[in-house]
Amino acid sequence: AAPVKVSVEILDTLMNLVSEMVLARNRLLSFAQNSTDVNFSGTVRTIDMITVELQERMMKTRMQPISHVWGKFPRLVRDIAQECDKRVDLFQVGAETELDRTLIESIRDPLVHIIRNSIDHGIELPAERLAKGKSETGNITLRAMHENGMVVIEIVDDGAGINIPLVAQKAISKGIVSAERVAKLSDREILDLIFLPGFSTKESITNLSGRGVGMDVVKNNIQQIGGTVDIATSSSGATNGMLMTRAETPRSFR
Repeated sequence: AAPVKVSVEILDTLMNLVSEMVLARNRLLSFAQNSTDVNFSGTVRTIDMITVELQERMMKTRMQPISHVWGKFPRLVRDIAQECDKRVDLFQVGAETELDRTLIESIRDPLVHIIRNSIDHGIELPAERLAKGKSETGNITLRAMHENGMVVIEIVDDGAGINIPLVAQKAISKGIVSAERVAKLSDREILDLIFLPGFSTKESITNLSGRGVGMDVVKNNIQQIGGTVDIATSSSGATNGMLMTRAETPRSFR
């Protein structure tokens, strides 16, 4: 059947009504537990099953595959790679994973920024990759999956990784943290400095980076919708940025 366009306001109203129905169902269940009327208890069980199915169906009307966001990323990667004189292939895994439609747009900009960082900061120039024994073409993998009641989105590149000593040095030189404090931080805590306002490891400002406005904005935007962002680097050079979102409705990041 052909799809039917329904305004978000109507869907939100229906969702609110379903929520009220769930609350009324819960009150009925408590009455049914103390009732000796078999007919009443049977009717409440029927209402319970219908309410559960109605709630699930309503949740599905709000869901969209993450491919609605990812569809424009191949061109984005190609354009940024050309601007950086690099070669980058983009791989997408789990594009059919569904998110609440209200989050689809909210995660677009954070994903774009992390992908931009992967190309500009992570992926090396072709000559550098060849010197390291790598393919001259870098790889970025977008992966979305359901995990423990959440939707996890990963952005992984096979670039040079994060230079932890450089991060510490830049944080000190920019006056973001003191040398005494950095000396007491673990590698994990030093990585978290990337999320502080004004931080950048770039020596000069370019169209892509160096302005000190970046991962702090990503983190704030994700936190505003109840989410978390994590970043990790390995000795092999793989950098992994992760966004996590709960799987219930309304969809909100953990």
